[in-house]
Amino acid sequence: MLQADRFPPTPRGRALAGTVLAALALLAILAVLDRPLQTEAASRGTISFELAGSEQRAGEIVDSWVADGEIARAAFGLGLDYLFVPLFALGLAGLCLAVGRRLSAAGSTRLAAAAVPLALCALAGGVSDWCETTALAIQLIDQPESPWPQIARACAIAKFALNGVGLAYLLVGGGIALVRRGRAAPA
Repeated sequence: MLQADRFPPTPRGRALAGTVLAALALLAILAVLDRPLQTEAASRGTISFELAGSEQRAGEIVDSWVADGEIARAAFGLGLDYLFVPLFALGLAGLCLAVGRRLSAAGSTRLAAAAVPLALCALAGGVSDWCETTALAIQLIDQPESPWPQIARACAIAKFALNGVGLAYLLVGGGIALVRRGRAAPA
């Protein structure tokens, strides 16, 4: 059970919680918007478009959305992504720093030292995501032509890698901090 003296409601903590909750809410909305974009040409919806990597493949995806009358939904989803990206990047960076503080307090100084570089990775993942979203938007506004599908793919891969490392740190580091805190707690 959470106790007020162990988890004081600081302004920084409230801001981080609000950022993470807003990112999760937008993620849920984006997931709902993405369902109709999952077509035969884009089995994973927007993710298929992000990773298309070629004019032909991106063109097939866009054509499937036009044929299904979903191109406006795809454009709206990309617009929402511009709001989601900074919330997710800042939330992930803040959570990495919070886990680092908990690890440091629990005596795991080496693992805690990774918090700042991984927070910076989360921010770099956000920059990659914004670049990717811009490349995708250009393809929706005009036509999928080089270099935009290739840029979108490279940025998507970078985004997934950078964010994946941060999320792994949250799971592993957070788990270690919880276990160590549990061992240190008086019985």
